Amino acid sequence: SPVVQVMFALANTPDTEPELVGLTAEPLDVEPGVAKFDISVFLRESEDGIDGGVEYCTDLFDQDTVLRLWEHYVTLLRSLVTAAPDLRCSELEMIPDGERHRLLTGWNTTGREWGAPECLHGLVEAQADCSPEATAIVFGDRSLTYGEVEASANRLAAHLAEQGVGRGDVIGLYVERSPEMVVGLLAVLKAGAAYLPLDPTQPRVRLQYMLDDADVGLVLTQERLAGRLGKGVRSLAVDSVDMTGLPAERRSRPVASDDLAYVIYTSGSTGTPKGVMVEHRSIVNLVQGLSTEIGLGEKDRLVAVTTLAFDISALELFGPLSRGATVVIADAGAVTDGRRLADLVERSEASVMQATPSLWRMLLDTGWRGDPRLRVLCGGEALPPDLLERLLPVVGRVWNVYGPTESTVWSLSASLDGAVAGDGPVPIGGPVANTSVYVVDSAMEPVPLGVPGELLIGGQGVARGYTGLPGLTAERFVPDPFSGEEGARLYRTGDLVRYRGDGALEFLGRLDHQVKLRGYRIEPAEIENVLSQHPEVDTSAVIAREDRPGQARLVGYFTARSAVPVIELRQWLAERLPEYMVPSVLVQLDALPMTVNGKVDRGALPAPGRVRPELEEAYAVPRSEPERRLVELFAEVLDLPTTEVGVNDDFFALGGQSLLAVALVSRVCTAFDVDLPLSALFTARTAAALLPIIEETSRPPQAEADLGEEDFFTIPRIPRDGPLAIAPAQERLWFFEKLRPGTASYNEPLVFRLGGFLDVEALRGALGDVVARHEVLRSVFP
Repeated sequence: SPVVQVMFALANTPDTEPELVGLTAEPLDVEPGVAKFDISVFLRESEDGIDGGVEYCTDLFDQDTVLRLWEHYVTLLRSLVTAAPDLRCSELEMIPDGERHRLLTGWNTTGREWGAPECLHGLVEAQADCSPEATAIVFGDRSLTYGEVEASANRLAAHLAEQGVGRGDVIGLYVERSPEMVVGLLAVLKAGAAYLPLDPTQPRVRLQYMLDDADVGLVLTQERLAGRLGKGVRSLAVDSVDMTGLPAERRSRPVASDDLAYVIYTSGSTGTPKGVMVEHRSIVNLVQGLSTEIGLGEKDRLVAVTTLAFDISALELFGPLSRGATVVIADAGAVTDGRRLADLVERSEASVMQATPSLWRMLLDTGWRGDPRLRVLCGGEALPPDLLERLLPVVGRVWNVYGPTESTVWSLSASLDGAVAGDGPVPIGGPVANTSVYVVDSAMEPVPLGVPGELLIGGQGVARGYTGLPGLTAERFVPDPFSGEEGARLYRTGDLVRYRGDGALEFLGRLDHQVKLRGYRIEPAEIENVLSQHPEVDTSAVIAREDRPGQARLVGYFTARSAVPVIELRQWLAERLPEYMVPSVLVQLDALPMTVNGKVDRGALPAPGRVRPELEEAYAVPRSEPERRLVELFAEVLDLPTTEVGVNDDFFALGGQSLLAVALVSRVCTAFDVDLPLSALFTARTAAALLPIIEETSRPPQAEADLGEEDFFTIPRIPRDGPLAIAPAQERLWFFEKLRPGTASYNEPLVFRLGGFLDVEALRGALGDVVARHEVLRSVFP
């Protein structure tokens, strides 16, 4: 039902049976066979209490969901009658005890003991001791064994120590993708310092901000990059340092599990990046946990495709190096060229690869055939169902992984198969080892199973905080009230999620992307999800724009396999979303702008052009002066050139919505000196169709002063020799008939079983008398 989706009905009038002379009448409950609304709750009050039931649309809800909703409601009622009188409604309990235990404890039983080593580089050192001759790194034609990597990192660490680098320092790493990148990482950690990855493709101003904010005293770089750094930056080109005289043996330097391992910068809501401080214990737990889950071993080869400045690179590099596997480093050219990357994946005989959905889509779109031996990790952004459907048949296994930088790379994982493909949002799974997750409301209280809420993450993955931002750290990293562990903290992700019945979480969008238009609260992620379900659409993004002051509107951007008619896409959305959630403008792009981390760069989405969208009707010029005036008003309200609006163009297909409709009708009334109801525009949506209505409408004369006193107190009988004005109740019936021809939605059937002798003629006469008495029962709509 497009008007009302949910109904709650309480019958609290006396329940009396009809009394018919000579007959018995027994009311019957009849199964209607179809749900009139998405969900309806019926309650009946009697002397014995309240009973009732739920009727629901089985296309939208399954029985478990509805039973859970009912249980939540009953729990709420029990809480209501036992609560203190001054308790706020929002503080009433809705979650049954068994469900609360699952949400807070059962699904968070993830404890694991890893033992030594407790530092990140220690994992690699242990493998170098076990298999020094095994291949650790492959880059083009070059390869390094574990022993060679360990010796080079030890020498560089000794040199760093000579330069005064020690525990607590932050060292920048400004290098291109190469074996030196990995050696540099290990050397910094071995020296007791933390590394700060710097992407050479990022603007110098941004990099300088990071260096200053993290208080970096030294930057490791390469000879060809050194000149790009500012003159005030102290740098060391690792490929030009003579390390032949430095010791290749490992030197013990004290590093604790709560020492910093790295500082990495993410975009900030204030417009400047913020640095996240991650400790050894956090990244060690992630590497150990996920490596165990996906079964990383000595025979594996992982293709590393992620920029060092994206935190998922830590798992790409240290995951395989902690398990004796081989890291195949893709060069920068291969990462941006789908064909080259596909060739590298095939030639390297990769068995594991981690990438964003955008990169997986690029690979598939360039004709990559996949490999049944390949284990796939997909994360960094929401995994579209259609992409999962394409991946599953051509690879061995797929894990959907989720996690913010502040909780150390990945906090949740879901092993996927064909059963989850195409069934709505792809689940992000449950918490990884030594991680706890909670879904809460704005008061930090757990929400019931299936109800959306903010995701909070706790456990060993929680980062130390932000560099130089104690206020923001306190705001986002909050005390953990659920674990019972002293000093435990939770990271508030700002992500909107909900639990499924099986304990897996679904990602629904960002809380801070939420927009409010025309009084409605809108989550763009929901619109994007529907857009992406269109069979021709690949990727999408929806934002609120205010290109004209005070006129905010939703604009949808999408990429597709071929040109998609906007009118078709608008219809697709209108069939799946409320009117206020359908973007006013839809723009097809060759590609969505992306950040260096492979996510959609919403700030770089272009302003939509002031052009007429593609419509079913061809452009038609005005044929008269009134049509020209009306077209000008259409164009003015829609912010389109007059030459782009034709007399047969649908106002709403051009990007109109209810608020703009009010503005248009107001201007039409002024320009044509008429009283035009708003409903006229919803009926006659084009200038050509609206003009006859305007011409037939005129302002009623202001003759109130000429009326006699009797005219205010008598209701004259309306002649019955012509059509009558429609009454509001009849207009509702007409509306439903036009909306859904032949519908019985307005009927309220009551069924009785009669017992006794039925006088058919008496019944016919009684019904005839009723019809004769009530004119409305004889009304028709010509």
